[in-house]
Amino acid sequence: MSNWNSNIKPRLHDTPQLRLPVDHIPEKNVLVFKYMTNDLLSLVHKAIPVKATKQILKATLKGIVQLHEADVLHLDVKPGNVLIDYQESEDGIVVSDVALTDLETAVYIPPGKALRGAVRGNENWRSPEMHFRAEVYKPADMYAFGAVCVYAMLNKVLFGLDNDFQHHVRKGAEPDPIRLQRQVSYFGTQEELDGLMTILRDDDERSCTVLSMLWEDRYAEYHAYRPFDEWPEVTDEVFKDLMRELMTLSPLKRMSAHQAVRHPWFADV
Repeated sequence: MSNWNSNIKPRLHDTPQLRLPVDHIPEKNVLVFKYMTNDLLSLVHKAIPVKATKQILKATLKGIVQLHEADVLHLDVKPGNVLIDYQESEDGIVVSDVALTDLETAVYIPPGKALRGAVRGNENWRSPEMHFRAEVYKPADMYAFGAVCVYAMLNKVLFGLDNDFQHHVRKGAEPDPIRLQRQVSYFGTQEELDGLMTILRDDDERSCTVLSMLWEDRYAEYHAYRPFDEWPEVTDEVFKDLMRELMTLSPLKRMSAHQAVRHPWFADV
């Protein structure tokens, strides 16, 4: 609560895309929030129309823009933290409100600084640099947002505990290397790999070695991971372009929230 009161709350202003407290109970150290009926994690299973999905994602992105303008990192962007009010009509789902929640655990990072050595948020949505405990700043939120976009459009948790994941665990693989192998295989290029290595600590030789091994194994026979561009279920070239910009391995090259909200994929909402 002290982090919220001293570091986060003073930097944010009331906006529809952020779920800020409407009241608090000091004697119980409890914040009170507006009730919202659903979240993106469960709503995806209702087969949301593409335009409504874009509306939800763009509103979420606008919330991230507000945070980043205040130098606040969310660090737990995931479908369960995207709350939604909607109605069902003859035309399908009509979205009325979207708000990014769980801001109490956000972190203020002054300009020119970065968070280092910390692991925050759910492992299924973490950026590569977060897995390596390297410097983390605004691009980490954008990577997580990209993974949320894929979930919303394809109903697929890119780095989640699916049958393939469980298969490799049974073979003795650790969870983090499985996720990192997917990240490298789905979205990696040599240039992006080099960019990620530049932000790893100078003395972190082990992380660089692990990353190099994952790169060498990006087309290995023991897994079926292939570049996102080659996925047959993804036919929208504009969406592919957005994902390339958001999911790049290198945080130095990752699209910012301001850039993403102006991407052509969001032009019709």
